[in-house]
Amino acid sequence: MNGRGLFVRILVVAIGFLSACSHGPEVGKGQRIAEEYCAPCHDLTASSSIRHGPPLWGIHQRPLGNIEQFNYSPSFQERRKEGDFVWSEMNLDRFLGDPRGLIPNNRMSAWDPGLHASPSSGEPGKSMDLVRASLASMGHYEPFRGFKNPSDRQDLIAYLKTLGAKGEDGRKEAPQPSK
Repeated sequence: MNGRGLFVRILVVAIGFLSACSHGPEVGKGQRIAEEYCAPCHDLTASSSIRHGPPLWGIHQRPLGNIEQFNYSPSFQERRKEGDFVWSEMNLDRFLGDPRGLIPNNRMSAWDPGLHASPSSGEPGKSMDLVRASLASMGHYEPFRGFKNPSDRQDLIAYLKTLGAKGEDGRKEAPQPSK
């Protein structure tokens, strides 16, 4: 085999390997990530019930902090006042990669004992302690620090985009925004 033939064979194998490695986001993998890491605190269904965190149904392109029934952390409330933040792919990726970097002191990544998890608790940290205990019983011991693997983030975002995706009539089923 001459040098050129060997080069062509190596090139073909390399291209095949690279194309096998470079795949697009996998919705199924994103769903598994969401069920393991998001569902303990966030509702992923169309019922959009409030849990420790706001529901994720219809999150893609939703304005920040617009679920009326949810008590957002002060950092989310301050960022919302700027009025220009939506959960775009870029913002989802940034938040899922470094939640403290995008919105410092948010409840999801900080678990600040001085923050209330819900308006029903008048004692700072009490409801957070209950949430921590509940999460610990499910194997979640730490505040969310972000997904460092970009592929995991893209898979999760691909799945989140399917939650409340627009139907044939162009309407999106999502939680009612606050007024």
